[in-house]
Amino acid sequence: MPNTSSTYTKILFEGIKKVSEDRQTFVEQGNMIPKIYNVMTDSTKATEEFFSVGQVPDVQEFTGRFSELEMTPGYSTKIEAKQFGGFVESERTLMDDEQYGVMTLSSIAAGLVDSANRGREDNGVRPINNAISSAFDFISNQEEGVALASNSHTTKKVGVSTATGFDNLGTSALNKTSAAATRILMRKFKTPLGRRWNSNRRFGLLVPDTLEFKARELVGTPWGLDSGERTENIQAGMYEVIVWERMEDASSSNWAMVDLDMMKKNMIFIDRIKGETENERDFMTKAIRQSIYDRYSLGHIDWRHIFYQNVG
Repeated sequence: MPNTSSTYTKILFEGIKKVSEDRQTFVEQGNMIPKIYNVMTDSTKATEEFFSVGQVPDVQEFTGRFSELEMTPGYSTKIEAKQFGGFVESERTLMDDEQYGVMTLSSIAAGLVDSANRGREDNGVRPINNAISSAFDFISNQEEGVALASNSHTTKKVGVSTATGFDNLGTSALNKTSAAATRILMRKFKTPLGRRWNSNRRFGLLVPDTLEFKARELVGTPWGLDSGERTENIQAGMYEVIVWERMEDASSSNWAMVDLDMMKKNMIFIDRIKGETENERDFMTKAIRQSIYDRYSLGHIDWRHIFYQNVG
């Protein structure tokens, strides 16, 4: 029994789908988004609203009757999903006559997945590269109204001074002195109540390609760092080095110190629709169209996981 056009098309498209799925698995292995963000896959809304963490005030001395511990809510943040997509149309003769294995339906399917993944990663790094800007890509409403990295952070708690413990922006180049100073500043971050922020405090250095060796030297040199003497480097092994090549696109000198645990709570990536691929064949022209549709959003819901050094 000869193959009919519909049977041929079904087999062809099943093969293309398998290529797309395999490519998706491959490209995700090197992605930075899962390392930086808390990835949510269960959202069913166009916009998700989050509140930064409030805090229960200190327990008071019990004198026969409990004292009410009044909580102050944190700031709200609305993160709105955006749509992305595109298609490639291939003429039948181009596919029939292609001789070099470069322009095939499978290669186009893989290319569409790569294209969508590049877009995700490019958008994923923007909150870091644009950390000093309060113009957000996916955040439709941010109640505090300041950038991720700012020296103007505030609190809703009346009477709390923000003179110290509410700044997370500096201008220091990466070296052993600035790393140590930044760590101390992060350990002095305060809660909305003006109290020290409690965390496991596992710190990381988030750097572009240019600063990778400097960061690894700082973390991996136990003795004699920046010195010919056998002086102990007490910061050896203290930080996890996270190299994000896309940071280099904005600056080769800017870097950040991050609280690894808090970062995964405060940085949100909402995977609304993951790389949905479709294929169709035009009956009249025999052209084949391949498309990909992607929908996601991302942003931060609090700032206390990062100290950003905007060196220039």
